[in-house]
Amino acid sequence: MAAVEPKALPFNEFFDIALQVCRGLEAAHEKGIIHRDIKPANIFLCKSGGVKILDFGLAKLGGDLVGLEKAEASGSSAPVTSWADSLKKGLTRTGTTAGTAGYMSPEQVQHEELDTRTDIFSFGLVLYEMAAGQRAFVGETVVDIHEAILYQTPVPARARNPRVLRGIDAVISKALEKDREHRYQSVAELRDDLSCIAREANPARRRMLQAVTAVVLLALVALGAWRYEVYMIVPF
Repeated sequence: MAAVEPKALPFNEFFDIALQVCRGLEAAHEKGIIHRDIKPANIFLCKSGGVKILDFGLAKLGGDLVGLEKAEASGSSAPVTSWADSLKKGLTRTGTTAGTAGYMSPEQVQHEELDTRTDIFSFGLVLYEMAAGQRAFVGETVVDIHEAILYQTPVPARARNPRVLRGIDAVISKALEKDREHRYQSVAELRDDLSCIAREANPARRRMLQAVTAVVLLALVALGAWRYEVYMIVPF
């Protein structure tokens, strides 16, 4: 799924991929697993049309990572790298783009305890890129990107790609709420909204509804004409 130059996906593909990722994340979250690294490079498109979420390695280490953070905070001599040191090592040169840093949630950036809603934010960033063809947050260094994630509101995807449906923009906006209490509280909620938009936006469904409406109207007109003829012919 990752590309050198991201571009917006056709919306049939957008909904197909998005809904499959939703189902995968739901299955993980139901088992108490937080992925922690949702990004395009970790979403694999199979030739069969299936979508797989890759690299659950960081998720499996979640408990150990929390333990290391606590050990560091308590002044333990455990051989861990401080957040500041990690950040410095992750700085990129001017003019280059950081990798995973661009898909972190605000709580990840602030090194807070994580729950499943961190995956929802990261997935919102992936949805944004799928719809707009560009990343929501960019910067010359990891620090710049983290500042943007914490304090900037991304340009609506529709402003970068006029073909984006308003409903999709609304879903992305809610997924990217900085305060996780205002974000989607579960992937199921996000999936339900996307499914609803997909049904309403499906051209085939729209044509079918239009055809059904036309048939019903013709039937009503024919019935009205028949009643008129009967009324005119039958004596009272």
